[in-house]
Amino acid sequence: MPYHALYSSALMLHFNNLKYKKYENNKINNYIRHVTGSIWWHNDFMQ
Repeated sequence: MPYHALYSSALMLHFNNLKYKKYENNKINNYIRHVTGSIWWHNDFMQ
């Protein structure tokens, strides 16, 4: 039983880590999208 509990907690930790990495990637992607979006907007404004 302790081994099973250890295994399940390690599995939970792994999934939380994946979720966190996914969240970080989304944050980075949103930032990149924001920056490129403002660059596009500035290009439209300058023309």
